[in-house]
Amino acid sequence: LHPRVRRQRQMCIRDSIEKTEGLINKYGPLAIFLGRFFPFIRTFVPFFAGFGHMHYRKFLAFNVLGALVWSTVFILLGYFFGGIPFVQEHFEFVIVGIVVISLIPAIAGAVKAKMGMVRTKRAGESGDVE
Repeated sequence: LHPRVRRQRQMCIRDSIEKTEGLINKYGPLAIFLGRFFPFIRTFVPFFAGFGHMHYRKFLAFNVLGALVWSTVFILLGYFFGGIPFVQEHFEFVIVGIVVISLIPAIAGAVKAKMGMVRTKRAGESGDVE
């Protein structure tokens, strides 16, 4: 790569890491805790916490707390809903419903990001970039 391109790339990476660090510092504990409840987010939250230089003890505390709450909630849901005849007879539909509900935040985020990119592109074409 050309040195100028390499420098630009390094600056973008540094900027991204600084933004991630700011978000983790601002929303970190909440993101770690709530990340337990969303399957796709759960995978990436530890990486973002690491990139954002979240203190290990803080990460560990909220991760364990999230795991305990998540486990308790789903054990209790299984206990109470497992006795309902409709759930027993149509368990496949319950599983599909859980998967669909889990995907809603990811889909909503993707749509919101796509709409934001379209708005930015239109503003850039009309010369109204701020």
